[in-house]
Amino acid sequence: MAKTLVVVESPAKAKTIKKYLGSDYEVLASKGHIKDLPKKMGIDFANGFKETYEIVVGKEKVVEELKGAASRAKEILLATDPDREGEAIAWHLAEELTGSAKGAKRVEFHEITKTGVKKGVASPRPLNKHLYDAQRARRVLDRIVGYDVSALVWSKLAFGLSAGRVQSVALRLIVDREREIEAFVPEEYWNIGCTLSPLNGGSKRPSFFARLTQKNKEKLEVTDGETAGQVKAHLQGATYKVIKVTKSERKRKAPSPYTTSKLQQDAVNRLGFTAKRTMQIAQGLYEGVDLGKDDGGPVGLITYMRTDSMRTAPEALEALREHVAERYGKEYLPKEPNQFKSKKLAQEAHEAIRPTMLDHPPDAVRKHLKDEQFKLYKLIWDRFVASQMKEAVYDQTGVDIEGANSDVVYGLRVGGRVLKFKGWLEAYGIGDGKLAGEEQDGEAKEGKDGKEAKDAEEATLPELVEGEVLALVDPPGVLAEQKFTQPPPRYSEGSLVRELEERGIGRPSTYAEIISKVQARDYVEKMDGGRQFRPTLLGKFVVDGLVASKLDFMDPAFTSAMEEELDEVEAGREDRTLEHRNRAIVGGERLERAIDQDDGNAEGDEQGRQLLPLDHAIEQVLLHRPAHGEKQRHHHRQGEQREEAVHLRGQPEWVEGPQAPGGVGADHQQLAVRHVDDPHHPEDHGQAQGDDGVNPAGQDTAEDDLREIRQRDRDGEHHPSRVSPREPKGLGPDASRTFHRGARRERRGTHR
Repeated sequence: MAKTLVVVESPAKAKTIKKYLGSDYEVLASKGHIKDLPKKMGIDFANGFKETYEIVVGKEKVVEELKGAASRAKEILLATDPDREGEAIAWHLAEELTGSAKGAKRVEFHEITKTGVKKGVASPRPLNKHLYDAQRARRVLDRIVGYDVSALVWSKLAFGLSAGRVQSVALRLIVDREREIEAFVPEEYWNIGCTLSPLNGGSKRPSFFARLTQKNKEKLEVTDGETAGQVKAHLQGATYKVIKVTKSERKRKAPSPYTTSKLQQDAVNRLGFTAKRTMQIAQGLYEGVDLGKDDGGPVGLITYMRTDSMRTAPEALEALREHVAERYGKEYLPKEPNQFKSKKLAQEAHEAIRPTMLDHPPDAVRKHLKDEQFKLYKLIWDRFVASQMKEAVYDQTGVDIEGANSDVVYGLRVGGRVLKFKGWLEAYGIGDGKLAGEEQDGEAKEGKDGKEAKDAEEATLPELVEGEVLALVDPPGVLAEQKFTQPPPRYSEGSLVRELEERGIGRPSTYAEIISKVQARDYVEKMDGGRQFRPTLLGKFVVDGLVASKLDFMDPAFTSAMEEELDEVEAGREDRTLEHRNRAIVGGERLERAIDQDDGNAEGDEQGRQLLPLDHAIEQVLLHRPAHGEKQRHHHRQGEQREEAVHLRGQPEWVEGPQAPGGVGADHQQLAVRHVDDPHHPEDHGQAQGDDGVNPAGQDTAEDDLREIRQRDRDGEHHPSRVSPREPKGLGPDASRTFHRGARRERRGTHR
């Protein structure tokens, strides 16, 4: 009897779904994309940007197995992930298995539970052309920009480098922040305050620390030690009394359930996970965890984890409110469900990330989970439960104090708060740590009004009344502490994800990939125990080169606007080919001019200094490279492992002779390829004098490396933008320049 074929992306998901569908269904996995653009451009610019797709290398057997199952099936249901990329995978599957996008039906599983799977199978639909067109547009734009920009980076900077559309913008954010830090000039300031206690009441009324804020009713900022000493002396002999007591109630609203970016931020900040690792763990929780026969076997514990929606399905919302009332009491349940507004153009067909069932609390299933899975699942569980509880309520007290000494009157202030009603904090089990997405700023501020003000606000205060006299407690008495303002912090993975989201750069499915690619290309390094990003000199130089070329895509606002236009394509209000045409015209002409400028640089810059032909400079870098200078980088693309060797001596990028390029900064000059006597490297090649750069002393090692790289290029193992035809031996410098200039033009001509 013929069965219904259900195709999903993951074998783990296939196993879980098979349990719910039974023997009338055959469930197979595509293991991700089955087709992609070829290594060459693969885009017909003259024919509406039509793509040419090929079966991904290594997926031939998978496709044959799927075709065989499709030929036997009575119906084909494509159940790839419910997003743009999943829709594009389904489109390729439909065309490959049936010959048409209309030959198969599309189903969506937003949660891998019995209810979620049955609901999805009962609601098939045609493939959404707008949805997969948006993904096609993104893929083609990334290819156009990545292909040409990588060619530009390679031709201008160094062999083996590359750049992409979105990750280049992310790298620019990191570099711009580093430049802010480098340009920052610390300012001195002094924190001055004193420990006071009520004059009456003895030890039963605790002392407290009040901070100096005013002098003679005007704001006072102490910026030098001499003034600090004078103020300290005045306060030491002052008399103190309470001028004003202000009491108020403050509420801390419940957080929304997680979106992808908020989950990544909290996982980075609270669990120490990377964004990439967070998504890997979440993928496993979504696809299904085997809870054993007694607990229900394989089951998806969370809903789909790539989403920017804050919506909760009505039935899940009702179940959660019942859980809150039963578990915590009706006093913790708001009269009406808490509502959360998603950002503009969020995919409201999706839900927020939440547990699929409330009868699988974290502690009950912990024995079936790995430690990382348990931590992330608990994070998601706590956030979801807290989202439908009442606000936490604090009693806030502010006290203004006067310190008088002769004709000088100083103003001091202290604040304190007491938690009156825990509200959602009862479920979340935390104190005052801020969560990603809360209305209040999630990061502690530094500087004159930052952490010190926060500490003062949280002091424990005795009951005070206006006019009450206070006594100076000595020791410690008056304290004066020298401080300096701090530069803005470097981006962590969490804060970079937040910045990308706030600027509209990338989408939920791309944040982790963007960050991974920036790191994999050695453009940034981790500082502060692996938590903060600092750009390498290589990363700075790549950004400077791209920005100097005046390419639109390097402007974060431009990239954000492009993301919105892709959303318009998804909504059916914009044609994907118009999007390509606009971007190609704006970006392509400037890329062409930038690469053409490189042709001119092959002979000399505007000041007449000779710049080395690129291939000669590559040989020079290789021949100067110490044995330990080879770095291995691993890329995971379309399910196959790919290894790429990048040969650099240190990080030399600017391809030039003995002088650094005119107008470049000190960082860039350090990266210029130079001829120096070094006992660890072959002697000077005399490259600037015009020889061909070949040094017999290094032929046994470096030339073999160069020959191997060129062979890989001819075999197509590198990105097309990096492929360089092999230069005939014995060319002089003039002929060499002509050869490589023509090769670059030939490469560009193949995809116009």
